[in-house]
Amino acid sequence: MLNEVARWGSVHPPEKERYVAATKIQALHRGRAARRKLRDADERAPPSEVSYADVVDDSAMQHAAATKIQALHRGRAARCKLRDADERAPPSEVSYADVVDDSAMQYVAATKIQALHRGRAARRELNDTAKEDAMSEGSYAEVADNSAMRHAAATKKTS
Repeated sequence: MLNEVARWGSVHPPEKERYVAATKIQALHRGRAARRKLRDADERAPPSEVSYADVVDDSAMQHAAATKIQALHRGRAARCKLRDADERAPPSEVSYADVVDDSAMQYVAATKIQALHRGRAARRELNDTAKEDAMSEGSYAEVADNSAMRHAAATKKTS
């Protein structure tokens, strides 16, 4: 209520309604005049040579450019992050001798695995050959016992 008194002063309610109505009419007229002025300016301007395809191509180019900028920024941020992590990390104590020793250890381990595999394959082949010989002679039970004994002996040697 105080705002209305301050705004309208001593204007009586019927005059207030007329004042509000006049303000609204003026606002509508000014808006319509501004839209007409804008439309007339557009009609007098030379026709634009920009087509829908140009607008679409332009937006596609903007999208591609934005994607490229994002990729460059992400790459730079990742490199900075790695560089900062490397700077904060303690210096590496791995020497060339350690790398060579590690390679030698891997070579020895690979050789050991190959030897175990070849031994197992040889024992399997020997067992299969003994079974075939026994089958041809007809004493499979005897070969099975011999095979079990050989397996036990081989296991005993590797342990």
